[in-house]
Amino acid sequence: MIKKVGLGILAVVVLLGAAAFYFRQDIAEIRAVMAYADAFKPENIDQKFRSLYIEYDSVSIGAPKRTYELPREHRVAPMPVSFSYNGEMASTADYILESHTTGLAIMHNGKLVHEYYDRGNNAETHAIQMSVSKSMASILVGVAVDEGLIESVEDQIVKYVPELKGTAYDGVRLKDVLEMSSGVRWNENYADLESDIVQSVVAILLGSQDEFTKGVPREFEPGTYNRYSSIDTHVVGWVLRGATGKPYEAWFKVKDLHHRWRFETLRLNH
Repeated sequence: MIKKVGLGILAVVVLLGAAAFYFRQDIAEIRAVMAYADAFKPENIDQKFRSLYIEYDSVSIGAPKRTYELPREHRVAPMPVSFSYNGEMASTADYILESHTTGLAIMHNGKLVHEYYDRGNNAETHAIQMSVSKSMASILVGVAVDEGLIESVEDQIVKYVPELKGTAYDGVRLKDVLEMSSGVRWNENYADLESDIVQSVVAILLGSQDEFTKGVPREFEPGTYNRYSSIDTHVVGWVLRGATGKPYEAWFKVKDLHHRWRFETLRLNH
């Protein structure tokens, strides 16, 4: 009888322990979502977008010794005072203020003719790059193709990322993810706390973006429907990791130095 009671107590303890574990997981996810939502509050967004690299896991990539400094040309009036919108004239300065613009740079004929900063930003502050990073990932794929580490953008993703076999990315070409036509289901609504993009942020905070990617379902045939999907860019980075055998940031740093002369040559020739 004592043995049965002891086993019963043990079973209860195990069940309570398991319940506590899952409860902690739920609490952690709720906190992660709340932290994400807090970053987008009007009173926080400017400061948060300057400091997300501190609050989220990040790595620093130092600038190379050789950098290209944009030529500058001072202009008294680089922008029109007003512009026409919906048949009415609107003030350019008012629009910049009302749109909460934190930084604005204007290039003309290869020269920087105007810079503007506001809402706590200046020329030295950090700024979240958002989709600019997607273009950089595409450039690095081009470098990998040039060096023969990636044979073709027509290659299947799983050729370089076998971990994605059996997932929605099985049967998807590298070209498809570069063009964001992978066919995976994806909701990029930053205001919807249950959207795929927000859940991917939670995965970054609490677990693995790679594991999260494996669970994204397919909605369309690959290559047939174009939809903005940040998860596709994560897969591009994963392909680079598999093809080069280097962490993404290491490949970025090395190739920024090694191939700089090629980009400068392109700039000079065009």
